[in-house]
Amino acid sequence: MPAPAAQRLLKCRKMEVQTPLGIAIVGCGRIARFHAAAIAASPDLGELIAVVDADPARAEEFASCHGGPAV
Repeated sequence: MPAPAAQRLLKCRKMEVQTPLGIAIVGCGRIARFHAAAIAASPDLGELIAVVDADPARAEEFASCHGGPAV
């Protein structure tokens, strides 16, 4: 089930995308998991293609939990 914030966003913004977007999360802090949930809840809009953090180990851990490669 999508995160509540993702549900509200999808309800407010009906977007039509010809080609799904490639989305990167830059910074794997506390809010990043909400961004990942919103991306996962909207596969027709885009997909997580990269996860980046100043701490490579943190990026790897986040990527293993939420998908997308750590860069």
